[in-house]
Amino acid sequence: MRLFRRRGLGEPEKSQAIALVQHVQTIYAYQQLTMELYNDALLRAGIRSHGRELAHRTGIGQTTNADVERLVLPASQAKMGLVKRMTEIHGAFGRPTSPSLQPAYDDCSRFLESMRKRAEAQYASINEWLGNPAAAGFETLRLDNEERLALDKSIQTLNALIEASRLDPEAWSVLNCAAFNSVRSSQGLTPLTQQEFQERYFTGMAGGTARFFTQENS
Repeated sequence: MRLFRRRGLGEPEKSQAIALVQHVQTIYAYQQLTMELYNDALLRAGIRSHGRELAHRTGIGQTTNADVERLVLPASQAKMGLVKRMTEIHGAFGRPTSPSLQPAYDDCSRFLESMRKRAEAQYASINEWLGNPAAAGFETLRLDNEERLALDKSIQTLNALIEASRLDPEAWSVLNCAAFNSVRSSQGLTPLTQQEFQERYFTGMAGGTARFFTQENS
């Protein structure tokens, strides 16, 4: 991988790499959408896990069946639907024929698989909680670490491809903004300007709450 990064890419491989970069960034934008929708539902239902994996029925932080059925279950269903859509988009893009580009595509595929497993596990545990009055709570962070590790690996591989493509930070930011705006468009939202996108992006990078698809009080 070091040799690959040092020599860079030639044409038309570079053009194919840039298209792949924007595609993977679009997948990441969809992941951000699923996170905003699902986490907002948890908060509106009064669930603040902060490392704990259970939504409690009694005591401080009590969560009712009505809250879960009205807010969390639909968000979980929407998350599974979005992951399915992401997988379809990824499959339609197609695995590159160039060996230099395949690692970024394959690691994105593995990330999507980890997302699917986590979304299905969350949905199953929510339904189990709703169907069993004796259950103490449902898991909100199941498979969280596996998904995070898969995302980190995908980002690492994508960054190597960006470096090999000699894509400068400004050009990458434009591609990333376009990727997020394509997802906003799919949700009926108006596009962000480049400045708006960068402000939100750097807020997130600095450890703040960056929202690209939902309102603070949604």
